[in-house]
Amino acid sequence: MSQLPLEQFFTGPGLLYATVGLLALIGLIVRGVSKDPNVRRRALLVVGLLLIFVILRVALTEIPPRTSGWVRTPTGERVEGLILNPSFQIVGVLMLVVGLLAVLLIASLFLIDFVLVRQLDFEIPNILRDVTVMALFFVGVMMILIHRTDLDVAGLFTTSAVLSVIIGLALQDTLGNVFSGLALQTERSFSVGDWVRFADQEGVITDISWRATILRTRANDLVIIPNSLISKDVVINYSAPTRIHAILAELGVHYRHPPATVIAAIEEAADQTEHVLKLPKVDVRTLHYGDFAINYQVKYWIKDYADLEDIKNAFMTRIWYSFSRHGIEIPFPIRNVFMRTITEETEKAAVREAENRIFEQLREVPLFDPLSDEETRSLASRARMERYFTAEVVMHQGDAGDSLYIVDEGSVSVVVSHDGRSEKLAELGPSAIIGEMALMTGAERTATVTASRPTQFVVIDREAFRKTLLQNPHIAEQISEMLSTRREQRDATLAALHEAASQAPSEEKGQILSRIWEFFGFRAGARL
Repeated sequence: MSQLPLEQFFTGPGLLYATVGLLALIGLIVRGVSKDPNVRRRALLVVGLLLIFVILRVALTEIPPRTSGWVRTPTGERVEGLILNPSFQIVGVLMLVVGLLAVLLIASLFLIDFVLVRQLDFEIPNILRDVTVMALFFVGVMMILIHRTDLDVAGLFTTSAVLSVIIGLALQDTLGNVFSGLALQTERSFSVGDWVRFADQEGVITDISWRATILRTRANDLVIIPNSLISKDVVINYSAPTRIHAILAELGVHYRHPPATVIAAIEEAADQTEHVLKLPKVDVRTLHYGDFAINYQVKYWIKDYADLEDIKNAFMTRIWYSFSRHGIEIPFPIRNVFMRTITEETEKAAVREAENRIFEQLREVPLFDPLSDEETRSLASRARMERYFTAEVVMHQGDAGDSLYIVDEGSVSVVVSHDGRSEKLAELGPSAIIGEMALMTGAERTATVTASRPTQFVVIDREAFRKTLLQNPHIAEQISEMLSTRREQRDATLAALHEAASQAPSEEKGQILSRIWEFFGFRAGARL
């Protein structure tokens, strides 16, 4: 029997061992560098196969290729002579089979994992890769048996066909899972890393094997689903065709609030929620009129389904704060029965308690020092409370304003932008005032203010303070002087951002006083 070129290569032990050692080293390097567990597993398998190959090669050198036995002469007589050593033949075939599998795995690592996946960014399903390697391995084994043994390969095919029928009947479910997995990966309905729902199971796909698809749920549990079940049922892929995903939420609001007001408050909450996309825009619809509330459907978009629960929590939390600021009520079900008695006197006491709290805050603000206690209490009765959640923007620099904010609880950060640069001016806590120029003159907001944590404000707007000026117009001059001093301090701070004060304090005082009269609709210098 003639020697194959592959056999001739194996007869050079020095070159052979050097080649095997180099391939094993490459396999170890790939295992150490790659972060893909499948690639690491294949690289380790290659190293193991190469080690077995070397062991078989060393064993082969210790086995004589021929041994004594009986041979037939051309005349048909049996005489004693030399025949092929069966042990040498078996070990040689095993060595070739192991070497063939190692070469195929090395080729798949290089061509698929390195060239196609890493260089060309072309993903190949694991099952398709395995089927290809197994098909080539089967063909190679048949070639080895034909050229290296005296076996009747045609008879083996006949026998294997019968065995295949028997094995196929015994392993129907297993083979069904295998072919279902192959079909799923060939169709690429989903891939590793996608978020999917199958029946009542939801999670991210961590692996697709021959037998099953493995999900990791939000509770960090692994769910193993046979491929044959997946191929027979509906699968929702939240990561296709893109990872951008729409979320639907329903809210109930009291009948007394106009839909336009409610929709504006919901859009404000969505705009303040991190990771809610600006485009596509939030869609708010008046859904239906329920027993005790008008129900609204909110459709907003997120970038990745993996962040679903965190974003839903943040959005619903900001809905409460937005509704609180706008005075929008989320009603209790009308079937609830409240047994406590609320008298008119009880309601008045609650109002007085709130006004006393606001009164104490106003007395701490130097801007209102010119007001008497009676005037301050009157102003407190016209003020309101607003709440903001962490990271919500209270006001934007450049926006028009007509209200003043006093920090009651919590804290805010104040940031000023100029010439494309932003600088944090201060972190303000309880009793700090924001927006006094906007209240008194209608000036634009000069800084962006953001809640650093859940924060509650006392808010005084133009109409509330106008009645105070009607009662005592003389305080306008005292307040304008205080505002002039505060403006001078602010200009000194902003000098670091190349924004110098443009007017002298004496001119600023007169200008501010004129703007106060104009903003509140009074004639300059009027004495009411």
